[in-house]
Amino acid sequence: MWRLLIFFIGTIFVLSGLIPMKEAGVIKSPFVIVFDRIGIPYAADMMNFVIITAMLSAANSGLYASSRMLWSLSKEKMCIPFLQN
Repeated sequence: MWRLLIFFIGTIFVLSGLIPMKEAGVIKSPFVIVFDRIGIPYAADMMNFVIITAMLSAANSGLYASSRMLWSLSKEKMCIPFLQN
């Protein structure tokens, strides 16, 4: 519970305190705007790398879960046979 409060709600408060309302939008990530203001070089590239890595991880887990489900269903004869020996 405390981690949710700190990492999610706390982040919203920090970002809303650091970004003026006129600059907030959907063109740039709020994290990139804050990192640019602080002066961290290549902030956009770092955030894009983190986002792409998270998307690939989610896709990998979805692929694994769906392939295991298909294998289990085919083993129980509940769908079309899938790579059975």
